[in-house]
Amino acid sequence: MNLELVNMNDFGKNKWQKWKRPKKANRPFKKRPDSINFLVGGALKRHGIGPQVQAAMIVKRANEVLDRIIEERFRSDVRVISFQRTELHVACRHAPARHVIDSVRVQISEEMTVHFPSITINRIFCKVDPHMLDSKSEIS
Repeated sequence: MNLELVNMNDFGKNKWQKWKRPKKANRPFKKRPDSINFLVGGALKRHGIGPQVQAAMIVKRANEVLDRIIEERFRSDVRVISFQRTELHVACRHAPARHVIDSVRVQISEEMTVHFPSITINRIFCKVDPHMLDSKSEIS
């Protein structure tokens, strides 16, 4: 029979020797944080809402372009309401406002291509509906 004497002073040391420090990371420390564009882009991809956010940005910019291009008396009668695939949808309160949009289609397409080079606008669809512009819903 083999009996060993245990030193009671060593008992406390052995108990604490089981605890280990965490290992250091194998990657170098970054002094510069990630940019906000990288973080937002990752969140948009992760949740799958990138196309909707881009469409909202296009609608907002298209409304700004329309305000700059068309005559002042027609500004309250025309509004871009959506962008789907390659079509820009514009709501007009009456037929003369639609005629104004028909005359500036090329300018709208060119300016939108300058602001958003990754998109193409093949068609600008105008709908005459006086009740569509009565709501106060706008993307701002």
